[in-house]
Amino acid sequence: MSKKEKVYESVEEQENETGEIDPEPKEHRAARLGRRVQDDYMVRGVSVGLALIVVICALVDGDKFIAAVGVLRKYVTQYCSWWIILMTALALILCVVIAASKYGKITLGGKDAKPAFSYFSWFAMLFATGQGVGLVFWAVAEPLMMLGNVTAGSPWALQDTLFAPEMGLAWTYFHWGIPAWPIYAIVSLFLAYARYNCKKDNTFRGSVEDLFKGSVRKVVGIIVEILAVLATIFGLTTSLGLASFQFNTGVQTLFGITTPFAVQVGWVILFGCLATLSVWLGVVKGIKNISNFNAVTSIVLMVLVFVLGPTLYILGMVPESLGVYIDQFMLMTGFSEAQNLASGIEVYADSWQTWWSFFIFCWCFAFATFTAGFISTISRGRTLREFLIGVCAVGGGVCIVWTVIMGGAGIWAALQQGLPYDDPASIVALTNANSSAGLFLTLQSLPAAPLLTLVATILIGGYIVTSVDSGVMALSNFVSPAAKDSRAF
Repeated sequence: MSKKEKVYESVEEQENETGEIDPEPKEHRAARLGRRVQDDYMVRGVSVGLALIVVICALVDGDKFIAAVGVLRKYVTQYCSWWIILMTALALILCVVIAASKYGKITLGGKDAKPAFSYFSWFAMLFATGQGVGLVFWAVAEPLMMLGNVTAGSPWALQDTLFAPEMGLAWTYFHWGIPAWPIYAIVSLFLAYARYNCKKDNTFRGSVEDLFKGSVRKVVGIIVEILAVLATIFGLTTSLGLASFQFNTGVQTLFGITTPFAVQVGWVILFGCLATLSVWLGVVKGIKNISNFNAVTSIVLMVLVFVLGPTLYILGMVPESLGVYIDQFMLMTGFSEAQNLASGIEVYADSWQTWWSFFIFCWCFAFATFTAGFISTISRGRTLREFLIGVCAVGGGVCIVWTVIMGGAGIWAALQQGLPYDDPASIVALTNANSSAGLFLTLQSLPAAPLLTLVATILIGGYIVTSVDSGVMALSNFVSPAAKDSRAF
């Protein structure tokens, strides 16, 4: 049984202590919007039921399940990749248009609304929930994998080999900086404006239901909510699985051991418990503090790698890789592998898009469902221009800085190794065999490797927690707009 809900003397006190602000009591808002507990049960039941069916199918016959997923991946890659590439470009264009227009002056929550968080805390939470887990994993792995050029059909292979390292970094900027962040920005703005300016709840049905009339209104809202919940579950599962795998690799590297499968499962359970505790404590007491810790730890790790690593090479890669990125940006944005996909592919692995742009941007759209729910919660009081610049420009800029330092150090280690990239002992080949190892192989090539490995492993754990707890917070809003708050404080 939950404790009695705390009563705040003013809106400002509530905002300063919790970071969340909805002046209208939840039960009043639910009644005004026609929210019913029965509808919540419908969303939860169908979503959990469909997710369980997928899990059961995977457990009953893993080989057939993998084969079926492979067929589905081939189909969606061949026929839908152009659409995802186009939508990603349109998200970027829409962000620029809104930020530059007169609508950019609109404040989320009204002209008198004030931000509850400092810029540092806001940026820290944006990064922690948006790209923290994915970028730590791929900022080293992707440049190294592209350096080996082992993926068939890669447009990168058409470039002058003189710029091979720069192209690897440029593609990583593209996949994890801009235009990836505008995907989060558009969906987050969608929810935030509906919640704070249109007086809706923090749900996808609240954001779309006014587009429809009559009895179809509620039905469409529930369907949209179910799709959002499923996207959140499976998007979060992918990130949690990869990040936990990388955390386990860090532990193995740090202690020189091989952990059994049960231990790897234990990491997932541990991070789930920590994330649940963080959500229970609230935005300020839980998520903000962990995000601030992640931000400081990230800065410490970057500075250490920059100072102890190939400092001059990294500095030189800044203008070179950015030059390639800017020069090739429009080609990257529009590349949809038309000729190869139109000719037909036998399996999904025959497509370069399967592994890179299409896969990563699909991941971003799935990730956006729950990052949007969380980002909208922490962004009241920001103007639309401030919001879009903060999410897109600052988020993308941080990704570039992190990648050029960490990824640049990885490329330098591979170049200094002097082995052919396809040599089983090379960093490139080892990273292609186990993408989670790229970061730690790079750190092992630097002075103070044990310290760097320890810091990186702790950082991965912190980002796992913030990603999961932002997802849990978003899911709780999606499936329970009519339920009473049950958090103790």
